[in-house]
Amino acid sequence: PRGQGVRRGVRASRNGQPYPDPQFERNHAACTARGIPVGGYYYTCAVTSRQTEAELNALRAALRGKTFQLPLAIDVEDARLRSLSPALAQQVAQAAAQLEAWNLYAMVYTYTNFADTALAMDALTAYDLWLADYRGKRPTRPHGMWQYTSTGHVAGRARPADPSRGGHG
Repeated sequence: PRGQGVRRGVRASRNGQPYPDPQFERNHAACTARGIPVGGYYYTCAVTSRQTEAELNALRAALRGKTFQLPLAIDVEDARLRSLSPALAQQVAQAAAQLEAWNLYAMVYTYTNFADTALAMDALTAYDLWLADYRGKRPTRPHGMWQYTSTGHVAGRARPADPSRGGHG
């Protein structure tokens, strides 16, 4: 449908090494050609500053030469990241600041329980929050986008989608 955007980006593999989503180039080009707004995300599992640097380098390479009309989110939900709390929020804030230094609109993606138990959210107030919460009602935590289900349907897509609603909650 008109006005919907597509998000694709760099994801972390099972062994913790960053790699581009295999469909990223194709999806970005197709959406751009059709005038569909594009954003992205990268799934982080970095527990060291060296790993964060590697993730950001891979992300920078994947984004080179591309434009985005929607935010680029740092996906913070990997269980390995819990061991970093409370320093995790500072690490995420530094990564978001790097995205903004690249002239991108950075935001943080996570789910409600992770935000409540593993992230010092006060350290991330400079960035919009994209919050996954499937309990059927808009979360009370302030957010820029709300991912409200993992079983949504999009015309032309065989697999379920994870639709989100914009607007501050």
